[in-house]
Amino acid sequence: MNAASSASSLSGGWRNGRRKRLALAVGMLVFLLLAAGGLLLAVREAREARLETVLAQRAHRDALQIQAQTQSRAELEKTARQLSRLAEARRATPRYWAKRFIDLRQTQLARADANTLFQSFSRTNGRLFHIEAFDLSVTENDKGLFHPSGNALLLLTVRGTLLFRAGGGEP
Repeated sequence: MNAASSASSLSGGWRNGRRKRLALAVGMLVFLLLAAGGLLLAVREAREARLETVLAQRAHRDALQIQAQTQSRAELEKTARQLSRLAEARRATPRYWAKRFIDLRQTQLARADANTLFQSFSRTNGRLFHIEAFDLSVTENDKGLFHPSGNALLLLTVRGTLLFRAGGGEP
């Protein structure tokens, strides 16, 4: 081999080495670009998966709340049915009761008449009175409300609803 062929063989080898290195560098660059693209895709998919997980957890929590509310409503309905049956058995439903509105305003009564009226308002099995307004006073300044003296009149205001059994009698 001569010097010229030796130099051309060195430059050809160098060119082959350079081509190999360039091909290797291009291959590594393509690999890095593909790896970066894959990483970006994986990050986006992980973000979407986290979002889906959060949404699924919220939906689960909401479903549990709806389930608890539904169970509570079912229990309330069951209790309401039981109370309705019990009320019907004891004749405590509206069809067994009548009502009258009482409205006495600034009515003068003797003490004995007032006592009789108050006794009629007392609760029994067949009668309930719901008082909305009540006022009792003496008509004379020198007379006492709690210590009767003479025939002093009382001034009575009472308003309310009297419920009494009707149609079915006592339970």
